[in-house]
Amino acid sequence: MKTNRTPQFYMANLGIEVAGMYECKKNGNASLLREGYARARGILDRIVSCDNSSARAEGGLLGQVVDDIVSDHPKLSVSKEDLEDYFMPFMIKATGQA
Repeated sequence: MKTNRTPQFYMANLGIEVAGMYECKKNGNASLLREGYARARGILDRIVSCDNSSARAEGGLLGQVVDDIVSDHPKLSVSKEDLEDYFMPFMIKATGQA
């Protein structure tokens, strides 16, 4: 059975991957960080391919943030906590808690 996924669903999943990427980076686990990055980029590809123009724009900006997380020389000052706050509404909605 194929389920139609919404941009909100993908955003919630991206939030989970991003949180995991921060943990891997903090713990020095480069292998798991690369795996999480690959999954996050796959989710971003789905977001930017949605019919929703705001989701596409947001996905493009989030791609820059995700790329910055794995950079050896980050240029952005976005904390794990900032992103958790940003993604929380998507996670709540995706789990039906709202």
